[in-house]
Amino acid sequence: MKEISIGTWYTLASWFVSAIGMWKIFSKCGVKGFWGFIPGLRYYRLSEIAGRERDGISAVIFEVLSRVISYWLIGNEKDVQNAFVLAIIALAVIMATYVYELRVVGGLTRIFGLGKRWIVLWAVAPWLAALLWGFRRDIQPVNMELLEQEAMMAGSVPAALISGSPYMADRDHGLYVNVRDRRVRSSGKKRYLLKDIVLSLPNGSMTLVLGGSGSGKTTLINAILGYEKANAEIRLNGKDVYRNYSEMKYRIGFVPQQDLLRLNDTVKDTLKDAAKMRLPLSMNAAQRKQRVNEV
Repeated sequence: MKEISIGTWYTLASWFVSAIGMWKIFSKCGVKGFWGFIPGLRYYRLSEIAGRERDGISAVIFEVLSRVISYWLIGNEKDVQNAFVLAIIALAVIMATYVYELRVVGGLTRIFGLGKRWIVLWAVAPWLAALLWGFRRDIQPVNMELLEQEAMMAGSVPAALISGSPYMADRDHGLYVNVRDRRVRSSGKKRYLLKDIVLSLPNGSMTLVLGGSGSGKTTLINAILGYEKANAEIRLNGKDVYRNYSEMKYRIGFVPQQDLLRLNDTVKDTLKDAAKMRLPLSMNAAQRKQRVNEV
């Protein structure tokens, strides 16, 4: 029977201790602790918490590559020439894995409000860093909302896009909108397209949604209409649009802006056209003009 070397025992022991420490780190972040015991994927799960998903994906890929190369080397020890080349490649892959794992840890220090010395400690003795990080009671996540704030600042719609409506929170009359969030995953990173939008509009009203290109106007409209559903509650005269979409879609009209706008029209001209089409026939020209001026 082949004896296990002291180095192998140390590697196994340090991995196990690291897993216990990471289990506690995950628990502090409100994530199931078992992720700490899953090789490779535990760093990806940490990267999601730290807002470093790209680094987490890279760490997983390089770790898988290093294991594949290692297994090949063990099975082809006699092929000296190819083994030497693969050993060099394996070393480079291991170093890349190491770098990306440390980048994930660097992102995690920001969530916990820790200094760079923890990255150094993780590089030298990851098992000790994980153990202290996980079990010290004075180390707690202090910036769990940091990722959401950064995502909202990086090309997403500001919180409370529309606020101050005099008709706020009327769920049973007119159109009621409560968009909690609308998220997508881009390049391995979650991004908010919409967040915390609450408003209600009375029947027969005309509302302007104003914003720059890419600010989320179309995304908001599509969420309200049910074309691209969000984590939201949309009600029309008390009836849930999402739950009763097969019925409610026949009560929704949508005119694409390309068909409505003329190139030489001003914003005011466009609003005049909309007023003629959408406002009640009982309103005379003066009333329509006044409503357009108010908008």
